[in-house]
Amino acid sequence: MMKTTARLVRTFLAGAFITGLHAAPGDLDPLNANIVGSGVYATAVQPDGKIIIAGSFSSVLGVTRLNLARLNADGTLDPGFDPRPDGPIYCIAVQADGNILLAGNFQNLSPNGGSPLSRFWVARVRPDGTLDTFDARAPSVTSIVCQPDGKIILAGSFTYILHDGSGTPATRNRIARVNANGSLDTGFDPNADDAVFSATLQPDGKIIIGGYFRALQPNGAASPTTRDYLARLNADGTIDTGFDPRPDLWPYATALQADGKILVAGSFSTLRPNGGATVARRGMARLNPDGTVDAGYDPSPGGQVRSIAVSTDGAAYVSGFLEYFQPNGSPFATIRPRIARVRADGTIDAFRPNANDVVRSVAVQADGGVLICGEFTALQPNGATTPTVRNRFARVEGYAAAQSLTITPGVPSIFRDLTWHRSGGGPEVSRVTFDLSADGGASWSSLGAATRIGTTPDWRATVIRQALPASYFLRARGITTAGDYNGSSGMVETVAGYQSGPYFTVAIPGLYNTGVNNAGEPLPNGSFDFHYNLEGVGAPYAVTSAIGFPIPPWLGDNGLSRWVAPEANTDAAPNPYFYRTFFDMRGLDLATAQITGRWAADDQGLGIHINNFSIPQPTIAGFGEFTPFQITTGFLPDSNSLTFIVSNGGTQLNPSGLRVEMSGTAALDLRIISIERGGPGYIYLTWTSQPGRSYRLQRKDRLSDPEWIDLLANVPAGGTTTTRTVFVGGASEQFFRVLPLPLQ
Repeated sequence: MMKTTARLVRTFLAGAFITGLHAAPGDLDPLNANIVGSGVYATAVQPDGKIIIAGSFSSVLGVTRLNLARLNADGTLDPGFDPRPDGPIYCIAVQADGNILLAGNFQNLSPNGGSPLSRFWVARVRPDGTLDTFDARAPSVTSIVCQPDGKIILAGSFTYILHDGSGTPATRNRIARVNANGSLDTGFDPNADDAVFSATLQPDGKIIIGGYFRALQPNGAASPTTRDYLARLNADGTIDTGFDPRPDLWPYATALQADGKILVAGSFSTLRPNGGATVARRGMARLNPDGTVDAGYDPSPGGQVRSIAVSTDGAAYVSGFLEYFQPNGSPFATIRPRIARVRADGTIDAFRPNANDVVRSVAVQADGGVLICGEFTALQPNGATTPTVRNRFARVEGYAAAQSLTITPGVPSIFRDLTWHRSGGGPEVSRVTFDLSADGGASWSSLGAATRIGTTPDWRATVIRQALPASYFLRARGITTAGDYNGSSGMVETVAGYQSGPYFTVAIPGLYNTGVNNAGEPLPNGSFDFHYNLEGVGAPYAVTSAIGFPIPPWLGDNGLSRWVAPEANTDAAPNPYFYRTFFDMRGLDLATAQITGRWAADDQGLGIHINNFSIPQPTIAGFGEFTPFQITTGFLPDSNSLTFIVSNGGTQLNPSGLRVEMSGTAALDLRIISIERGGPGYIYLTWTSQPGRSYRLQRKDRLSDPEWIDLLANVPAGGTTTTRTVFVGGASEQFFRVLPLPLQ
């Protein structure tokens, strides 16, 4: 039933084997964009794995590109994207529809070498690089934040904003919000008294801002409210009065962790939350959601942090004008020129690209690769004896990441839970959405926003089961944020395909009618039916095919089932008997499982339980006819029990009989659990499997390709999960699926 495809957001060029091991985190990737210019200030990843780079440059890979370019996931230049702004770009944001917001010191764009088109300081370009009609003119914007409702927050040092280049400029001091078309959101005016460098949107709609400001006077308030350099706004632009960390100097970057804590970095040396005691923190701190300082986190960077990129495992890539760290009171310095990876406990790990000049921005790719940009011209990673030239932009090895999409039964059973599981060194995401495509990925419809599962990296949304068609693609997307002044916002995704059909749907193993052998043939009279255990009054009784049945007016035995009863006649009144059978769901998709059948009992059927949970069924009386039943929920991923509860009335010794005819089906669970990098062009692919079955691995470079390409055929299951190393080559994006082969 199910096939799963998972997108590789970049080709595995960099995982070269070194004496049989992966390249180490921090090692340099072969990608060399050969930037000609003074700096790359922002970089962001698109959902398809393509890479946006922006700054002040004139050439990429030997081709003219003014200040803005896009690379394919394999590092080659995208020839169809060439907006050509006439001045430097400082911040970018990828939107869900593929459009890209830009801000910088430009006045015109000349897409694809055409005539100049006027856009002052802020613009939006389409996926093909042409100019969108969006026109919100505000000078010196350093941070762009896209809200889920389509509105856009602009932060910087501007004092006005002008929509459509006409009319009277509207006063907006250092922060503003515009609608999706660029028109001003008139109800949002925090009114900062000095520059707002950065803005970070929380899942609850609140906005963390940092900069030079010392006070805000939102939405026409009668008097300003003191907020030294760092504040949190409510969604309407008013001040969150319960959040006041009070650093003694300005922060340059903020970032959110999965647990709601806030990383802050800049030029400060102390904080005094809510006017309380002063807490020493040199250059970087972690705040609790209420603005107090997390006492267990103190990386203490030596130098100025300009960018924070949080990864799924809770660590953070920290970059800027850095030289060293002295974490958590250590008397010794850990040398980390320009960029480091700070663990969740504040200590510094071995990641060491060693750039020779400032690293302005960091973006983590979905597979864990790390993009860095700035003003450096060389890197000398992990103790390399000589530097390697990399002008302004590079990709370095990070930590392996895994992503998967699963569908499981919800509560009640008419719902299905969609879960995006994320682990390892991929980028932390916020504002996750789920989308569905019924046409192979050509178009998508929203299934709504997802909710984070506790404080984990995982996200979940719930849909009605009937909303899912027979065949569809499911997509989860999340927003990533990092960069100089939080000026780079990208997006990552996982895509999985689900297809119904008899080839993917199998019988649930271990389900037997009463009174039959393993081949489903009726047992002779007096035989033990080992498929059913009997529990009731006294010691458990083995269940037998009853002798002398049927007793009129009982249902007569047939070729499908026979009556079963205790080994000896027993007076059971008023206590019930529990006839219990077991079956195995390993390797099956629980969300698609169902058991249908019919049952009869002597004297009365009291109920059916699956795994000790009651299944709503009518009470059945008598033994002259069958009563149908259906089970669609309550399944477990391994061993399951199904219990039929029968009451034996009366006081005389007589049998308490059961008759069941049933069958069950479920889709094979073919989830791809992880895709990890191997040697050049190789990956490790791990998927769920059913013991005893074989599989075929296939891939496409694009969803629109007409045919799947066989990678491996007849791969026997290695248990409930199977891993294989496969060569996938160098395509810019790739999709994979696992096909089950028929049981032999």
